[in-house]
Parts: sequence; C-alpha cells; structure tokens
Amino acid sequence: MATVQSSYADVEVRILPLEGRGYPVEITLDLRRPFPRGYLAPDLLPWVPGVFPVEDGQRLFDRLLADDNLRDAWAEVRGAHPQRSLRLRLDPDAPELHALPWELLHDRAGFLAAGGDTPFSRYWAVSEEPPAPLDERPVRILVAIANPRNLARYRGLQPFDVAVERQIVADALCDLTAGQAVPTILEPPVTLSRLEAALRDGYHVLHLVAHGRFGEPAVLFLADSEDQVKRATEDELAGMVGRLPHQPHLVYLSSCQTATRDVGDAFRGFAPKLLAAGVPAVVAMQEAVKVITAQAFARTFYRVLFEDGRADLAANLARAALLTGDLPGSSIPVLFSRLPDNRLLAPLPEGALPVIETRPFEPETVYIPPGPFAMGSQPGEGVPAHETPQEAVDLPAYRIGRYPVTNAQFAAYVRVTGRPVAPELGWDGLRPPQDKGDHPVAGVTWDEAATYCDWLSDETGRRYRLPTEAQWEKAARGTGGRTYPWGDVWEGGRCHHGGRVTAPVDAYPGGASPYGCLDMVGNVREWTSTRWGRNLRAPEFGNPWVDDEREDPAPDRYMLRVYRGGGSADPVQYLRCAARRGYFPGQHSTPGKRLGFRVVMLIDGP
Repeated sequence: MATVQSSYADVEVRILPLEGRGYPVEITLDLRRPFPRGYLAPDLLPWVPGVFPVEDGQRLFDRLLADDNLRDAWAEVRGAHPQRSLRLRLDPDAPELHALPWELLHDRAGFLAAGGDTPFSRYWAVSEEPPAPLDERPVRILVAIANPRNLARYRGLQPFDVAVERQIVADALCDLTAGQAVPTILEPPVTLSRLEAALRDGYHVLHLVAHGRFGEPAVLFLADSEDQVKRATEDELAGMVGRLPHQPHLVYLSSCQTATRDVGDAFRGFAPKLLAAGVPAVVAMQEAVKVITAQAFARTFYRVLFEDGRADLAANLARAALLTGDLPGSSIPVLFSRLPDNRLLAPLPEGALPVIETRPFEPETVYIPPGPFAMGSQPGEGVPAHETPQEAVDLPAYRIGRYPVTNAQFAAYVRVTGRPVAPELGWDGLRPPQDKGDHPVAGVTWDEAATYCDWLSDETGRRYRLPTEAQWEKAARGTGGRTYPWGDVWEGGRCHHGGRVTAPVDAYPGGASPYGCLDMVGNVREWTSTRWGRNLRAPEFGNPWVDDEREDPAPDRYMLRVYRGGGSADPVQYLRCAARRGYFPGQHSTPGKRLGFRVVMLIDGP
C-alpha cells in the first residue's frame, strides 16, 4: 500500500464549554487566527443514535456546522485545501460532548474519519512539549494478549484465540520493508507488573489485547501470577505507564469500551488517563467491538503507520478498510492524540531500509541501524578479563541473519559445490539430517562457514560474510547492554538449552533480541570473523574491540576464531551476550557444543 498523501493543511475544530448561545466553536487553519466564531446548539444533546450510521453522521455534521460562520469557514477551508488533517479539540469542561460518536461525521461526500484526504483525530492539548517523531529503527512493539485461564467464567467474556491475535500483528508487519518493526510477544500471564517490567526495556509501542468494561472505574481484564483474572483499573494502568522512564509513543488498546467517555468527567477513561501519563497517542475502542472488526482495523492501521508515519492517516484508512469490507462498528476505534501533526514516525532517509527480496536459499536478514552500543562486561566477580572493559563501540549500518544458517540453506551450497559434509554431523553425503531442514547447520568449521559466505555472495551479487564479534554482539543485545537477548534475567524457556540435540531456529520467539534476531544464544555456538589468538586459554585480542588485525580474513589453521552464543549443552554463563570464546578454525566440534553461524550482509548505511 503506497503512501496516500504527502502534505495536509492543518485544521483544528475547537469546541468550548456551553455558554448563553450554545457551545462556542472555533475553526483554525494552519495555527493562524481562527475564523469568526460560531455556535453549536445545545439541543444536539442528548444524542440518540439512529439505525443507519450514514444518516447519523450527516445529522451530526449538519448540526456542527449549522451556524453561518462555521459553514462559511468550512467551505473556505475545503475549497482551498482538498487535503486537510482535521483535529477535533473538545474542551475538558464540556465532558458531555466527549461521549458523542464524532468518528461518524459525514459531509455527504463520505465519512471524514475514513478518507485519505481528511485524516481525523481527537486532539488532547497539553502544556508539555510534544515528543519528536520517532526516528529510531526498528520500532519495537510489545504485544500482550491477556487471556486468563478462567476468563470464560465471567459473564459475556470469551477467551481469545491467542494464535490468531499474534498472527494479526505479524500479518500487519509482514509486508513492511525489512527492519522497520520488531514485535515481541509477552508470554502469559499478562499481569500489570509483567507489563511494567517489559515496558521498562524501552518498547516504542504497546499493543494490548484484553477484555475491557467501562464502569466505576473502567477496567481491563488482565491476569494475576497464576493466570487467573485480575482487573486493572484505568488509574492503575495509567499509573504504571507514568512510572516508566520513557512512555511508549503509542498505546493500542484492542479492548472494548476503553474509549468510552463519562458525560460528567472528561478525564475519566483509559484514553485520557494514558494521555495525561505522557503517552503521545492512544488507539482505543468506544464501544463493544467485534473481534473481526478489531483485527481488520489493526492490520491496516499498522501497515499505513509504517508506510506514512501519521497516526491519523493510519486510523482513517483502517476505518475505510472496515467500510469496504462491510464490517460492523467502523466508528468504534478512536484515535486520541497529543501530537498536533499526528506524526508518530519520522521519515527514513531514502535507501536506509532497502527492500531485500531473497532467493529461496538465501538467509533472511534484519537491519541493524548505525551507531554505538555498549560492548563487553563490567569488571566483577566471575567476569573473564577478556570481556572487559565495557565500552561503546560505534558501527555502521549492516544486516544480519535473523536466524543461524539452517541445514536446508546450507544444503543448497553443498549441492551446487559438491562439497560433502562429514557423516558424523548427521549428513548423508550431500543430504542434511532427515526432517531437520529448519534446524541450524551444526558442526561446520570456520573455513566451511567462511567459504559458504563467499559462495552466497557470488550467487546473489550481495556482500555476505561472517559477522565480526562486535556486529554479533550488537545484534544480540541492542544498545542498552542487556545480559541476554531478552533482558537481564536468565529465563531458560526463551532459548534451546539443556541437551545435545538441536531445535528449529524459530522455536523460541520469546528469546528475540531487540532487533528481532532469534537463537542468538543456545542451540549452536556461532562463528564470527574475529581472531582469538593461538592459545585456547589466553586470547591475544580482547576488549575493547577495534577493526584491526583481529579481522584479518586470511585462513590460518593455527589462529583460533571467536565464537559467540553458546550451545545447547554449554553452561548458562556461556550464554550471556558478552561471553566470548575461541576455537580452532579447521576442526569440527562435539555434539551439544557444535558450531554453526549466521551471516552478515554489508550495506551502504544511511
């Protein structure tokens, strides 16, 4: 889906508290002095919905612009600016207006909140300076699906199909240019404390699927530590988000009634509480929403957001997709925003994330942005000296394998080159172990791995090589110096560890690194290009890493090479992101401690 528009006139419709003639309404164009004030008649309330959304939307639009001043102002804006973003700014002292279905506004040409020419949002003005558009890539999305085991005991609440909900986000992001976004699934139970712990790791987006109800107070049906229902109130969720060192840029609540408003208090409800806690933009649902509607809206919303960067355009085109698909409740999703221009994501430099169309045998790679990261370990008890000191290492952009090279991918190289694999590694001549095509190739020498990269470069015309240990470590831990790819606490269920056999490379999605790389620790040890030295126990090259003679690519049977990641049978201390060891480049390793590798693709960085 291509970007729909490149620029829009800025139109704000501000409705003030009720006074003698009605609700004062001001229309402002491009932040200049507003047009002459008009008034919205108070007899619009109470709002009684009709049978047909189009008729309701036209009635709401006609009543909003019934005043001559407002009608003239709108006609002038529309005539001069066919492409215009529309911010609806409702005063907090007019809470009764917040509960109206403004997403139904229909000017007889169409729903304003479903058109590519009129991106629509509910604007929440705050005194704090709005944050700049996010220019960091990949955008890290925390996906949390609250599906407590006893959910069905609660009246009207049906369990979620967790696999489907996970796939919704994956499908929405699958067509993006590789490297733009990395979703991470929060494994159950989805408790408020586990949400907080995960978000402290610096996620940019929280996508939360949960049942919700608006009442006194509004609640989400999350879980306790035993995965039983535990309600989280609007104040508890907003308080948790407010305590974070950095709030997410977007909170997406795929939850019924999380945008429902109190006609007596404009500050009640999940959306206003989250905005007040510092979140720049919130997507929420103002009524009970059908699962199929929520899923379809999310698919289009994320695709457009990452293609254009504007949350209001993403919401409009997602709503349009609901109308095109004749799905119920197109007006239920609501975008609340503190951003005047609604730009959540900054445009990327041209060519920064090139589309990589891989050949069938070519490993999938992810983009690692340029910049420094914390490499190594701080000195301490039990920390090997060759891991210290921890220092910033600045790297240009590159791409690295999302997974280690698999048996199936290595088999393509074996078939073309005719190089047989040693039988003790489980291969039958040119054929990999049966039913293990998606397992990492295990037991290759450094020389074989380096030769594979040369072959892959020749076959594809791209520049492949083994990663330096600095490239490997940045891909594994991100910029914040994590101990393990997923965080600072060892969790054995996040990687393949314990035993002497391999597992499929995608078997542990919960162990993804900040950039979405899997299997960075466990399963197989991984070769790097970096020299260790000639002594197995005493490396010649330690930290800090520099691009010196340690990166000499010339084969040398006596010069050991660094491996990273640790195998399935290695002690946990070898599975830290900073752990480094060396091995002989021409020797195969033993089962459970066998060596595999992943590739790096060199690119021209932004």
